[in-house]
Amino acid sequence: MILREESNIVKNVLQGFDLLVVIFSFVTAYFLKKYYLPIEYRGIATAPNYYFVLLLALVVSHIIFNYFKFYEALSSLYRNQIIIRTLKGIAASFAILIIILYLLHTSNISRIMMGLYVMIEAVMLICSKIIISNVLKKLRKKGVITRKVLIVGCKERAKEVIKTISKSPPRIAGTFEHPDADHIKSVQKKIDRYKPQQYHTGCTNRGIALG
Repeated sequence: MILREESNIVKNVLQGFDLLVVIFSFVTAYFLKKYYLPIEYRGIATAPNYYFVLLLALVVSHIIFNYFKFYEALSSLYRNQIIIRTLKGIAASFAILIIILYLLHTSNISRIMMGLYVMIEAVMLICSKIIISNVLKKLRKKGVITRKVLIVGCKERAKEVIKTISKSPPRIAGTFEHPDADHIKSVQKKIDRYKPQQYHTGCTNRGIALG
């Protein structure tokens, strides 16, 4: 059975997992602040309603994580790229959450608890995404996960490109000579049918990359 990395099922699973991480991080930070920190820092006020704060955190995180494309091309990114993208998403979601709470005049929120929440969330999301990325890379090498590639260019040059990218095998969706106005429709039909995730120019002087 061939799985597509970018399939809706995989994306939904990853999104659900990230939201579980948000919940776990928030609840863990809450109980650490309430019961387990040194006595001088221990305890937490009953107001505001932290269930409401958690709900806001989930909504904001879901929107921002998608905006920063958390679930795209995980197996193609280097570790530092994953870390940077994840930290940007977490920072943006936390900043927006604080702004919303301020606009709603939500007071008495524990700064220590929110700081713990962000740190736990960052560590868990970064570690999980690096692990998932490594797993996806191994599955791709074994051919379980495929990436469709459309090659645009000359025949001989296209063959060389195919040999090169086949070392980390994607699924070749097709090849084309450089498309002119008469061929654009046929190229578009091929793209619509196979939905390739990458486009490669197979000719140095005539090939036209479509994406």
